[in-house]
Amino acid sequence: MNLARITAKGQITIPIEIRKSLGVKEGDKVVFIKSENGIMLANSNKVAWDNIQKAMEGEAEKAGFQSEEDVVQYCKGIRQENRDNTHAEAWREFLSAISSISDEPIQEFERVRFKEIDI
Repeated sequence: MNLARITAKGQITIPIEIRKSLGVKEGDKVVFIKSENGIMLANSNKVAWDNIQKAMEGEAEKAGFQSEEDVVQYCKGIRQENRDNTHAEAWREFLSAISSISDEPIQEFERVRFKEIDI
């Protein structure tokens, strides 16, 4: 059993053994959960993660994923698509900046992009 004293500002120091068992360090947040049996202290990141997992339970199967590797590959594809879109948008901004001279750079960019040729 561990004790903590409440300061005039309502603060407490969580004993080291409790911090270790919660997996929290300086700057982390904890959550106080009220129940019929009293108040429970928990690592807020773990509580949030548990809630997300519970909410998402069965969703991968509904989406047609057969394995964890399927999910990993899907995420990699989304990331690559985002990178591609970011690079394309950067090129459009660059070409727009120089298009005051001529529309030719933008037309060439679109021609190359839609033919899926690397720039």
